[in-house]
Amino acid sequence: MSLLEAMRAYAKLGRRRLHTPGHKGRLDWKNPIMLDITELGVDGKIFPSDLIQQAERKTAEYFGSYEARLLVGGSSMGIKASIMTVDGDCIVGEDSHRAVFEGLELTRRKAITVPNIVNDGLALPLTAEQIEQAAKTNPNAKAVIITSPTYFGIAVSNPKKLVEAAHHYGLKEIANRAHGTHFPASDVFPKSFSTIADYSVLSGHKTLDTLTQGAYLCINDTSNICTLDHNLKLLGTTSPSYLILASLEYGIEQAQRANVDNVLKNIEEFKRDFIQYYNPDNHCALFTAHPSLIRDPFRLVVDARLLNMTGHQLEASERNRGIECELANERYVVYIFTFADAVYNNVFRKKVL
Repeated sequence: MSLLEAMRAYAKLGRRRLHTPGHKGRLDWKNPIMLDITELGVDGKIFPSDLIQQAERKTAEYFGSYEARLLVGGSSMGIKASIMTVDGDCIVGEDSHRAVFEGLELTRRKAITVPNIVNDGLALPLTAEQIEQAAKTNPNAKAVIITSPTYFGIAVSNPKKLVEAAHHYGLKEIANRAHGTHFPASDVFPKSFSTIADYSVLSGHKTLDTLTQGAYLCINDTSNICTLDHNLKLLGTTSPSYLILASLEYGIEQAQRANVDNVLKNIEEFKRDFIQYYNPDNHCALFTAHPSLIRDPFRLVVDARLLNMTGHQLEASERNRGIECELANERYVVYIFTFADAVYNNVFRKKVL
């Protein structure tokens, strides 16, 4: 079976996709292959260079940052370019994404790793106190890299406090916000780093109506912006996908007019169906393993232990029901809801119950 055949086979299964990419296979673009173009000369101008700049201004406005860049190499590209720009050792959590360590390897700089506090089996973002302690003991550090939200939807409650802690010690703040592109759309989501961190990296394709590899880099430190742009060129391609670039702008536009309440209602509907199907003894704790933490309400984390299962067993059970999750480990299963889940499929409900 070829890759294309495998992709078509999955699409034909008709599973409910509670995983990335955020469009959930529902982009209403007619024949997108017709839109896969290269740079063109239109009316004496090179298309679409000026339109990209307009889209980047629209992106900066949405995220509340000074400037923004559209990336076709995923958040990994933005993280690595940011690390190259600060050009120094970085304070990072032990649970940081591999792109963080790869970026430090590229620059031959050191990762000053800080053990994450663990709550009920899940790593939490670094705290301001942890940043301060690491900065005091590592005076040569140039930046701190914070992951918020985590893969499990746990977010920093007060981003400003962390940025101030970093800046107090002369550190740049790089925020890995790959899973938080939807946060600016509503006050129901945790607070964002994008308005205050020196560099914030966000994966559009994780939670917006954006094609895979589409990401955003929000910039508030303009002191080295030319160096940053140069590093992006070093890491990128001279033949970017305009389909991905267009989808990044499209994702922002859709987020700005999304109906958050409908998604939240349908998440509650999913929970009720889930409880009815599995009939757990303690359904009150099933979806609220960490009620004291700041959580992304679009990220549903199920504690499989309360169903007397492992996370992998629950994943297999859900697949038999026609539902694909984002992640399963020994204990937890993660479901990702996005603006594309604003309409709950009643036909699907009858199918799985």
